[in-house]
Amino acid sequence: MAKQWYEHSYRRNLVDMHINDSDPVYMSRYDPVRYVDNLVAAGVDTAILYAGSCLGICYWPTRAGHMHSGLKGRDILREVIAECRRRGLHVNVYFNIWSRWAYDTHPEWRYRDSAGKGMFVESSGQRYGLCCSNTPYFDYVMRQVADLGEHYDMDGFWVDMIGWFGGICFCDSCRERYRKETGREFPQRIDWRDPEWREFQKHREAWYAEFAAKIRETIKTYKPDCSVVFQSASWALGWNIALSEKLYRQSDYLAGDFYGDPVEQSFVCKYLDSLTENKPIEFMTSRCPTLLEHTVMKQKELLEAQAYASIANNASFVFIDAINPDGTVNPTPYPVMGKILAETSRYEKYLGPQLQRQADFAIYVDIYSLASMKDNGKPLSENSTANIQIRSLFRLAQILIQHNLAYDVATRKDLDRLDRYQVVILPNAFMLDAAEAKAIRAYVAGGGRIYASRDTSLVQGGDNFLLRDVFGVSRSGETAEHETYLSPADGYDGLQPFSAQAPMNVNDAMTQVTPDDPAGVKILATVTLPYTPPDDAYDYASAISNPPGVPTDWPALVRHAYGRGLSLYSAGCFESMPHDAHGQVFSTLMRDLLTRPALIETDAPRPVEITLYDDPAAKRFLVCLLNFQKELPNIPVYKTELSVFLKGRTVKSLTSLPDETNRPCEIKDGRAVFTVDRLDTFALYAIYYL
Repeated sequence: MAKQWYEHSYRRNLVDMHINDSDPVYMSRYDPVRYVDNLVAAGVDTAILYAGSCLGICYWPTRAGHMHSGLKGRDILREVIAECRRRGLHVNVYFNIWSRWAYDTHPEWRYRDSAGKGMFVESSGQRYGLCCSNTPYFDYVMRQVADLGEHYDMDGFWVDMIGWFGGICFCDSCRERYRKETGREFPQRIDWRDPEWREFQKHREAWYAEFAAKIRETIKTYKPDCSVVFQSASWALGWNIALSEKLYRQSDYLAGDFYGDPVEQSFVCKYLDSLTENKPIEFMTSRCPTLLEHTVMKQKELLEAQAYASIANNASFVFIDAINPDGTVNPTPYPVMGKILAETSRYEKYLGPQLQRQADFAIYVDIYSLASMKDNGKPLSENSTANIQIRSLFRLAQILIQHNLAYDVATRKDLDRLDRYQVVILPNAFMLDAAEAKAIRAYVAGGGRIYASRDTSLVQGGDNFLLRDVFGVSRSGETAEHETYLSPADGYDGLQPFSAQAPMNVNDAMTQVTPDDPAGVKILATVTLPYTPPDDAYDYASAISNPPGVPTDWPALVRHAYGRGLSLYSAGCFESMPHDAHGQVFSTLMRDLLTRPALIETDAPRPVEITLYDDPAAKRFLVCLLNFQKELPNIPVYKTELSVFLKGRTVKSLTSLPDETNRPCEIKDGRAVFTVDRLDTFALYAIYYL
């Protein structure tokens, strides 16, 4: 089977062109030759080129909609594609679902909030106009997509801003479609335990998945070999965007732009890698600190670290720039990017879809649990994009990185291969369904180990956990107090430095559970409550804090053998607490769950993440070390000791890459042990085996 273009493309660029046409100077100086000169200076291999922007103003002579008046009829899309081809670049055509032009021209197409205001112009005064895919806007988009697919040369079609941004659409078309499909009106309140509410959310997901599928089908009609990609960064905004597994499957590979810290990049790369149909995934970030700045350049060392972090996660890297309103592009950043990408490009020959990530731990992400039970009872008008679940996932990743625990992200696509991991972490995954529960149950019965917190598997189980047989406990309620503590049981030291006298705090309520098989469970910690109700302004022990004072016998941390495996259940989500002490406890508990040697043992400091891959065809393990510190430039790390579990392989040699120089390596107790003398930002080693 022939390779697809994206399988060997790791250096890509996108230039944002969200330019109005209210002034004749706007876009009047666009020069495709100079545009591509910049890309060549940066050393990219793929250009993502704007056909239009979030304003809905087109850069080609569209057969549907409005062409940018500043171009005076020039087809700059065709011109820049031709120039890219002349320079040997892959071409992706960028298309944006948002359209301020359509919003202004066709008010009947508007996406509306609960008050009937158009999203976002009327509702919040923002410049972006959203139209609803349940209106004739659907057909309008398909006419534009067909026009591009039929008439323009492209390797890929890149679609931005897919999803229900801003929350639920209350337009007449959405209400009417839901009425026809279900015979009911919209539900009045958010309630994740209500089947009718969950059905409503499923319909929203299905509508956008259908929209994406039709876009894909339309492009493939004209360009069968063209890749189609839908922006997938918006999953991090929460449930109301309504991205779904079905929508993800419409993308040939997953891509998204992110602007967070090293932990976020580490996590999202692994998350997208788990969900993608093909590899590599695409990590995108701006060359400015955020998209709100136009001229300020990120620190060179930050862009360098982000590019190397993509390499460390076997992902392609896209840097985003923004065009000037007159159509010119500032050339200054491109030679800087050229120096960075020239360095990272030296590692590309070792990457590829064939790499198999090796990890002891998997954070399981259930896309339908990216919500909060705390929203239950709120009216539909109060739907929010704030998502505590996603912040908790990032915190989990941070703990694992800081404590040198090799981790991956698993999703529903991994249910039949969970046995790749020693431990699967289920952080308050309250929406797990029967299929997921069955797979997890089989994994534990076969010898796997899980950590589960709070309400994991609760919703689909009715009044109890779907996985109660695995946990060994049943749910009986929830503490009224939202400040609670875990007190270690007598003789248990796994929560150190916390003790019965100074228990570990959890800034949230805890689930009350009772053992189903008292003889078969081991209670490691119990719930302790504060002296007084945390919200009482008159009856309190301390005016500032809520100290522990009421011990209970309610289990807070329970270990239960199931089949050949083991479950560790926590009644509270202490793993999401931001403090170092909580992270230390969690890492100790995770190490205690391991049943065989850890893949990586190291004394690397906390900013260093080590990722491990198996490349069976080349008969080598790849060991990536990424030093990504909060304050840049990085302080070099010296004399890092590394020990890699070989999984029974016989070592042939240790080689540093890309210089391919043999390095000293000791084989001890089935592990390759070696020293990294100096780590600035990135290092790659190959352990060749027989």
